[in-house]
Amino acid sequence: MNIPDRNGQPMKTPPRPSLAKGRVRFVGEAVACVVAETAVQAKDAAETVVLDIEELPAVTTPADALKPGAPRIHEEAPGNLVLDFHYGDAEAVKKAFAEAAHVTRLEIASNRIVVSAMEPRSAIGSYESPTGRWTLHVGCQGVMGLRGGLARDVLGVTPDKVSVLVMDTDLTPNGGPTTASRQTFVTGNASRYAAKTLRDQISASMAEKYDVRPEQIRFEDGVVHVNGHSMTYAEIYKEMTAAGQKPCVRYEYEAPKTQPLGTGGDMHFAFSFATQAAQIELNKLTGEVNVLKVISANDVGMAINPLGLQGQVEGGVMMGLGHCLTEEFIVENGQVVTDHLARYRVPGIMLTPEITSIIVEHPVEAGPFGAKGVGEVSSIPTIPAITNAIYNAVGVRVDKLPVDQEMIARELWEREGK
Repeated sequence: MNIPDRNGQPMKTPPRPSLAKGRVRFVGEAVACVVAETAVQAKDAAETVVLDIEELPAVTTPADALKPGAPRIHEEAPGNLVLDFHYGDAEAVKKAFAEAAHVTRLEIASNRIVVSAMEPRSAIGSYESPTGRWTLHVGCQGVMGLRGGLARDVLGVTPDKVSVLVMDTDLTPNGGPTTASRQTFVTGNASRYAAKTLRDQISASMAEKYDVRPEQIRFEDGVVHVNGHSMTYAEIYKEMTAAGQKPCVRYEYEAPKTQPLGTGGDMHFAFSFATQAAQIELNKLTGEVNVLKVISANDVGMAINPLGLQGQVEGGVMMGLGHCLTEEFIVENGQVVTDHLARYRVPGIMLTPEITSIIVEHPVEAGPFGAKGVGEVSSIPTIPAITNAIYNAVGVRVDKLPVDQEMIARELWEREGK
């Protein structure tokens, strides 16, 4: 990602080698690779690896990293600064503060969290020496239901008639990263327009054969109706291939152009909106917080897969709840403390509140059937909903995550003179 700094220079991008070269920069950085024919051989070989490492001064917080004289972590980033980005009118901001009736300074600390997907991370690689070809099989979650649903609706077929082939570089072009809630919009539109292009190809072929206008051809329930004839897609395929036509299309969708912050133009093409309300109970003796109910309303443009959307919203709420109340990736002097799931408190079913999902459909013109992403927006309001509920319950403001329940109890004790 090339983000320019205040002087228009690109962001510093230090290299990330597969194995450390000359210096180990963090706990867990790979320093050696063992290749073996069996797992037992690999384990035995790994135990023979001996490292001769000189301990260097460490910097473990952003504030310490920016101090004069701090050890430089990457040669490509002097002062440990990769980007100095400013936006807005600095003089206008100074003037606003100078003229304000009150000025409040508050230091807010957000906890560091880690991805805790329950699915295993695994990969199997193979090499074909005659062709020089590498094949990598990886396990991951995709958006097959979304793509299949869109194609199904366009072609008018039942779900069992659509197969989605994904994550194969032989079959699919590079679709970019799964970030910024863009998969529904970008991948969804690609699937929709590919199906529409195929439908138009079939319509043109059948219109020519049966001497009707393409718009008179109907696609319903897996059957194509044309001039009194009803044909399945299998029959359509046979007729088109017999005529030397190939019922196969390729469509590459380009998302609407956006402009960087502060340069004018649209920064985004499908903003999502969400709001949440949380009901909690709080033990005034211990400060323990229990979330009883969360109501989550999300503007998704158009719900393509309502059941999948429900799961997305519930998962988003639980991610926000964990971020707010339980999860914290703890590092002390550069050493990871929460290095096992047993020490990293991912919220389980016992902490799951009643979740009510309200789907708001306000279609966006450029989206697939009006849809837009909901992957991130469903988790963002959870933290302020819970912390504001704490304030409404006992009058204690939270400025550090995860919520320090002992701090809440201590403040309540002090307030009551205990």
